Amino acid sequence: MFSDDPTAAFVDACATGRSLRAGLSGLDDGHPATALSLPFAFPFYGTSYSSARPSTNGYLVFGSTAPIDAYSGTLPRSDEVALAAPYFVDVLLGSTSDLCVATVGAAPSRRFVVEWSDVGLIAEPTAHLTFEVVLEETTHAIGFVYARLERTDTSAAVATGLQDTLGARPLLWTTDLTVPGGVRATPR
Repeated sequence: MFSDDPTAAFVDACATGRSLRAGLSGLDDGHPATALSLPFAFPFYGTSYSSARPSTNGYLVFGSTAPIDAYSGTLPRSDEVALAAPYFVDVLLGSTSDLCVATVGAAPSRRFVVEWSDVGLIAEPTAHLTFEVVLEETTHAIGFVYARLERTDTSAAVATGLQDTLGARPLLWTTDLTVPGGVRATPR
């Protein structure tokens, strides 16, 4: 179950970590060419993962399989593997946008952070969205943290949630997102 986390601290992975922008398969509907090694094994719906891949469309898949990258507007996705979607929408990386990763803290309390920085939307390129997914080593919780969600057209559907492989056991967040702030869950 998701719960509000209004005191969630945003980690600027683009300032403290590394950019993935140069290695993406595309700035629209793209992902890294290879899976990212997680700094710790992360249990998710009963499976332990050592790697993950973010999609430019605001979600992260667990394991080495590449994300589909196609935006459908809804979760769960029967065509995707296990995933965490802090802001699943048809995102476009513009000239000031980035997709970054960072590991913060020391074992056994590290956090792995994937940040979508100042991204726009295909339907609204002038939108400014900055958000992240945070995987916690000790608690095995997943946090979604929102730093900026500026868009004028709020009619486009945004899906937020988790699912295990092929859309089974979805856990969706259906309440309005607040900025700054976040939500967190620990899927079992």
